[in-house]
Amino acid sequence: MFTNEIISDCEKALLDDLIKLEQEYGFIFPDEFKIFYTQYNGGKPKKKEVCLQDGDWKSNTRFHGFYPVNNKFEKALKNVNDESWWIKGFIPFGYDEGGETFCFSTRNNDYGCIYYFMSDCIDEENPEDAYLKVSENFSEFINNMT
Repeated sequence: MFTNEIISDCEKALLDDLIKLEQEYGFIFPDEFKIFYTQYNGGKPKKKEVCLQDGDWKSNTRFHGFYPVNNKFEKALKNVNDESWWIKGFIPFGYDEGGETFCFSTRNNDYGCIYYFMSDCIDEENPEDAYLKVSENFSEFINNMT
């Protein structure tokens, strides 16, 4: 499923931990995330470069790590939950070396898609402008890192 090696020293998350988060915050993890977190619960990918592209604009960022469950994952959820510029249905799961956030969608129209949040682009009238779609799903996201 994942061709990019993940280096993790975290205790594996239990399925019950994930279910608890789902119930507390009102979302359902995509199956790929459940598999990932019960195997690794965070960690860092060996290949880290993520391509960011929007039309003719193209850039890269270095993925730094995943938020582990029973620690940073919950803190990240609490931090964005009440922010007016954070899109409801987007769940933060990791960050780049500059501290920007990666999230997955739990919305019906793009469930499981991966987005990159760009804090420099926050616009409360158009919050979607701060999010760049990176991949269609979690496996593609991890496996396309270079």
